Amino acid sequence: MIFCPTRMCARDGYDYDTENYIEINNQDSVISGNGIETCDYSDDSYREVYVISVNHNGAVIVEVFE
Repeated sequence: MIFCPTRMCARDGYDYDTENYIEINNQDSVISGNGIETCDYSDDSYREVYVISVNHNGAVIVEVFE
């Protein structure tokens, strides 16, 4: 699962695997190795995922796994 937050302060993004918009819990730190909670807007489901990497080249891209 890879997603690209559209606005890091709002912590909204796009999941390229499910092709749905998601939101990251604002209290979670998006740092490699951390677990974060995401909400999938398509069905309002919550998932605990773990951050593999964070890339700040122009856009912020966060790679995670469930």
